[in-house]
Amino acid sequence: MRFRKPRKIRLIIIACLLINSAAAVYGARSLEEYRELKRQWVYNVARFVTWPARSFSLTDTPFIVGIIGEELQKAEDLFKGKTIQGRKVEVKRFNSAYDVKFCHLLYISASQKNSVSSIIMNSKRLKPSTGGGTSRVLTSTSSAILTISDMENFIQKGGMVQLVVKENKIRFQVNQTSAKKAGLKISSQLLKLADSVQ
Repeated sequence: MRFRKPRKIRLIIIACLLINSAAAVYGARSLEEYRELKRQWVYNVARFVTWPARSFSLTDTPFIVGIIGEELQKAEDLFKGKTIQGRKVEVKRFNSAYDVKFCHLLYISASQKNSVSSIIMNSKRLKPSTGGGTSRVLTSTSSAILTISDMENFIQKGGMVQLVVKENKIRFQVNQTSAKKAGLKISSQLLKLADSVQ
């Protein structure tokens, strides 16, 4: 019989990995190494979040990671064979704010800083479709889409997780208010590691 670690223990192990990656000195690394760390951060942060059942229309619905902009290159390689919330991960790239379709996690590149507010606002209106497409609807409940970026003032603009470089270390800030409104539950283990929680 295969022994499975309790979820709490697994989260603690992931927390340790996050701390170790946060200790990496950014100034001593190449740009590609920094990008690799950032990809790992996005994946590990997602493992600390629980999405509501309404986010998945079918039992075999994949976990969709959306990326808008040119960041997170090679994300497809990182997520290949990985699972989040027990579901296979698919990566979808969007060229602009108008192209964004429903996803469970949306990484917004810093290059989108001029349109970030509209991207976040529009993401709240997206919901999974039981058919072949994606519908936009206005409802009283925001879509459960976790938004992540490393652009300045991201959480002040309504984003949920902002990656920051502080004292040559990768750290992060959390907008818990936005996450709760979307029905997302962020683990207390992750919140304890955050530089700030709003």
